[in-house]
Amino acid sequence: NGLGDVIQSQDIFAAAFKKRNEKLRVLFPGMDRFEMERMDMWNHDSICNPCLIVQPKSNREVSDALTGYTYGVLKCLSSNRKQKTGAANNNNALAIPRLTIASGRNSINAMRNGCIVLDMSRMRSIKVYKETMTCKVQGGVRVIDLDATLSEYGLVAMSSIYQNLGVIGCVLSGGCGFGYASRKFGLACDNVLEAEVVLADGRLKKCSKTRHTDLYYA
Repeated sequence: NGLGDVIQSQDIFAAAFKKRNEKLRVLFPGMDRFEMERMDMWNHDSICNPCLIVQPKSNREVSDALTGYTYGVLKCLSSNRKQKTGAANNNNALAIPRLTIASGRNSINAMRNGCIVLDMSRMRSIKVYKETMTCKVQGGVRVIDLDATLSEYGLVAMSSIYQNLGVIGCVLSGGCGFGYASRKFGLACDNVLEAEVVLADGRLKKCSKTRHTDLYYA
């Protein structure tokens, strides 16, 4: 039945994540931490019931999670083909959950019913280089984290005036990256020097104005 197919595909993806990296934290429905994480949304109308929540703590683990997700998709497709389901008998096909990304958790697409959430909340490290007046942030850092850390050095970064917003969301979402000093220094996206991007196939690429420029400007 439908519920059985969902549970079976859930097990396939959970096993795929662990096979790729046994240290990956994978949360299941019913776990206390799972319930706490899915409820932690800025817009309470967006609270839903994901299939799984995966919590990497490094770029390498993000890469492993994406590779594991791809493996899970291929395994479900292979199983569906072997059962000769598809359009003729869709009720028996294994469900393939959508992958979403949660960082600041302000987007309505951060979590969706039945999806697998790539949750960046364990990636909130910030490194400050006062000599060059630059900093390096992980994908789960929020504006409040960045402001608090930089204030210890007498510095400020272009991010947002909204403290709970994810820094990555500030960079990618245009007007959301308008901060207190933006009239002089521009938007958050104008102040990005380099980014390490994890591609859909799990490869890690560093991009800048002179290196992998297509990724940088995208």
